[in-house]
Amino acid sequence: MVAVLTGSKNALKGVGFFLGAALLAWVGYDDSLISMAVLLAVTVIALLLLPDEDIGRSKKKAPLRSILSKSSAVNRLSAARFFLFGSRDIWFVVALPVFLDEQLGWSYQGIGASSRCG
Repeated sequence: MVAVLTGSKNALKGVGFFLGAALLAWVGYDDSLISMAVLLAVTVIALLLLPDEDIGRSKKKAPLRSILSKSSAVNRLSAARFFLFGSRDIWFVVALPVFLDEQLGWSYQGIGASSRCG
């Protein structure tokens, strides 16, 4: 199940990179940003209006202690992974595309393809 969820997340992320690169090439930065913000707003509104209110909610609240491991080493490893993957995503989503555009003059499609590999 974890592999299926991770794979689908990564596939959707890849589609987003290529869609963003295509939008940048077709309509430019400002219009791309506005169109993606509008699509995100429409999605949020649809999610607020359409689904059942109980979707994703647990019948009873789990205390924080039940989520954490009894081993402090496992908890430290989990925290380290959280920050490691967060910093990796910041690098590949923000810093690398800006570097490829500003310093190397890559096309938007090339930047989208390289960022997807990260």
